[in-house]
Amino acid sequence: MQTRRDFIKNLGMALPAISLAELLLSSCRPEKNPGTDKKTIGIIGAGVSGLHAALLLNQYGRYHIEILEASDQIGGRVQSSEYAFNTCNIELGAGKIYGRNSWYDIVKPYGAELIPFNSPSSYVIDSELRSSIELGGESDYTFMMQKFNSMNSFIPTADMTIGQYISFSEVPERVRFIFEQKTEEYIGTNVDRASIKANKNEGIDKILEQKYGPGNTSFSRTIRDFYTPILPLVRNNTPVSVIDYSEDKVKVTDVSGMTRSYDKLVITVPLSILKLKSHQPHSIRFIPELPEAKFEAMDHLGMDAGVKVFLKLNARFWHANSKTIYSDGKYGKFEIISENHLTNTYVLSASYFGKFAEEYLNNKSDQEIIDDIRKEWRSSIGLAASDSITGYKVENWSKNPYIQGSFSYHKLGSGLQYREELARQVSDKLFFAGEATNCDHKSGTVNGAIDTAVRVAEEVRRYL
Repeated sequence: MQTRRDFIKNLGMALPAISLAELLLSSCRPEKNPGTDKKTIGIIGAGVSGLHAALLLNQYGRYHIEILEASDQIGGRVQSSEYAFNTCNIELGAGKIYGRNSWYDIVKPYGAELIPFNSPSSYVIDSELRSSIELGGESDYTFMMQKFNSMNSFIPTADMTIGQYISFSEVPERVRFIFEQKTEEYIGTNVDRASIKANKNEGIDKILEQKYGPGNTSFSRTIRDFYTPILPLVRNNTPVSVIDYSEDKVKVTDVSGMTRSYDKLVITVPLSILKLKSHQPHSIRFIPELPEAKFEAMDHLGMDAGVKVFLKLNARFWHANSKTIYSDGKYGKFEIISENHLTNTYVLSASYFGKFAEEYLNNKSDQEIIDDIRKEWRSSIGLAASDSITGYKVENWSKNPYIQGSFSYHKLGSGLQYREELARQVSDKLFFAGEATNCDHKSGTVNGAIDTAVRVAEEVRRYL
């Protein structure tokens, strides 16, 4: 557990909107509006953006803050399974830090760990297991990597999907799957849905960032420790059904029928939940309806299904030092996240998005998915690889009723103006945060969510 001095130091790095001097004095200065005169702030969602906004606002001691969280957990899409398979921590949602930023500054004191950049990989291609060195000498592969590396600098005359860019670039079909698998993890959907133009400075840029993992701890534990001061403000198992901002106070009604009133309301639910129609389960009804511009913005942004699969193996079939396995099959790319050669225990992870997750994985049980992987490996890699699977865990974010997807991306024809509209406050009462509202090219990241919390906390203070 960090000391108070460590907490203040870390908070000072993560919250640029508050000066360190003001932070140091906050615990001893008198409250400006004591007792019942405090302004009330409601926050919908105890994901990272909701927790961070609450932490920021709570430093002033001037507000009564309440966080309404639909589930029985905190952290939103940052969830960990600690000591999974009796061998290591695994990140069920966000699993990497992209660059040195606000999220890195929070995790660093707890042990952020550098993930080797451009580490060796193993490839199953033409029914053979090939190393990076072996495949690196092939013209198809080198041409594909040239087009992959130039994707970020490509300027289309008209918007196109990343899939269309791959075809336009004449990437050989036998190595196209490598390009797709290298890309889809960072954009949160399949290449045929995402705009190359609008995602260039967001999802595609993440490919080039230095990456860090949680080290010896887990992201969930980091969140529990770092946000300890405001956890008593969280009301779990409180799904919101109606937000009425037609009067001076914002009235928020939960599914049990209880209504609470706030001076200002911060909304941090995922884009997928905001997009639900009023007749759909787990939707939120706004009175009056949100402005039409909000709906137009949401139509241009996507948040698709997302599934993570973790496998425990008792044998290694990939090349030594490889950190990733690419194969030309439905289940494609796997990352090696833990290797213990003494106990012959290995843990792999894979992420699936978009059409494959929606139309295929969502219709299968966890056991059927693993049986499917075994079958695919048996035919492409061999019986030994298939038989090496001794345990598994599947996290289907699409089936989480209060998440219902992975993270946001730009559809074809989208642009930054739609994130700006999504982030815009409504009637000086409703304020929006979360990774989908990030207007600084950091959507789809934890640091992007944190940065929107800093923005929204300043907006709320400006109107109080």
